[in-house]
Amino acid sequence: LQSVADGKADVACIDAVTFALLSRIEPDLVARVRVLGQSPKVPGLPYITSLSVSAETVERLQTALRQAMEDPALSDVRAELLLSGITFPDPAHYNVILDLEAAASRLTLA
Repeated sequence: LQSVADGKADVACIDAVTFALLSRIEPDLVARVRVLGQSPKVPGLPYITSLSVSAETVERLQTALRQAMEDPALSDVRAELLLSGITFPDPAHYNVILDLEAAASRLTLA
């Protein structure tokens, strides 16, 4: 982002969360650039664990993550990280990312 703002780069690809966080902590820098376009909305980054983890442990991990999202003592931390909740979608919801990748691979530069 700094390189774009300084005219050393023409464009940069910055994910929405990073851009929002930079808007908070580096508002003067963000004010020196403009958004040219945005990709379609996709599910957020997944929380992952090993395939060897038992279903019971997965459930415990999900419960702990839900509790962290609901714990009033963590509200300031969640706000700073722009976290407003958590879901555990079916993995098929991430297929949209594969579709975007396939579409991008079909593009050619003139």
